[in-house]
Amino acid sequence: MSTLLEARSISVSRGGCPLLQEATLSLHPSDFVVIAGPNGSGKSTLLRALAGIWPVSAGEVLLEGQPLASHSRRQVARLLSYVPQDTRMDFGFTVREIVTMGRHPHIARFAAETTRDRDAIEQGMALCDVGHLRNRSVNTLSGGERQRVLIARCLAAEPRCILLDEPTASLDLEHALGIFALAQRLASQGRAVAMATHDLNSGLRFAPLVVLLSQGRVAHSGPSGDALPQSVLEQVFGVRTERLTDAAGAPHYLFHRKDIHT
Repeated sequence: MSTLLEARSISVSRGGCPLLQEATLSLHPSDFVVIAGPNGSGKSTLLRALAGIWPVSAGEVLLEGQPLASHSRRQVARLLSYVPQDTRMDFGFTVREIVTMGRHPHIARFAAETTRDRDAIEQGMALCDVGHLRNRSVNTLSGGERQRVLIARCLAAEPRCILLDEPTASLDLEHALGIFALAQRLASQGRAVAMATHDLNSGLRFAPLVVLLSQGRVAHSGPSGDALPQSVLEQVFGVRTERLTDAAGAPHYLFHRKDIHT
């Protein structure tokens, strides 16, 4: 199977401070990978490097087998969408206007929307449950609603690869589970999805692959259905770990502070 997006031993530094060191990750069609780790472990840095937002200081990022920098910005925008953590929006665009912006890589300058464009916009809003908000100003929405609008904008571009940086952080439980299920569904349709998250258990439930980061390095990478090494979990998160199995036989983890014994 061809690789859509690949990080080959990439390192990233900002202001002379190393944030990511020799990280390797490959995304293929139908992959859904969750990237987990504590604050400052490099999750956002890895996604920004994969999206071409932050340059790498070593290694390389490849998109469809070619260096990311060799693609035009329009080509990258058609193939790859990135949704950041920060949902701040300073202008009073409506929800539909925001989602339509995701379609711009496919619309020539000054050209009118085609039926396909409108269908992609509507589908993006429907998948993220924001269609009923279409005429609302984004400045009137909650943080969780804005996050879903940004994901809808991403989907309007019909990208082959989707990078989500903690997309459920501001969402209630129902919509958070909905985003995990949506990412799973998008992967089943042939897209590659990488999601950074602090919700390790939900990530393991929905995503077949997991990457754990610690202090800017990949501490573990593999199938989520396998039992994660307890020693690795305790090293990465600095907690005691208890492994359980749910009704479907999937692993589930309880975490305890090391200074509190239960």
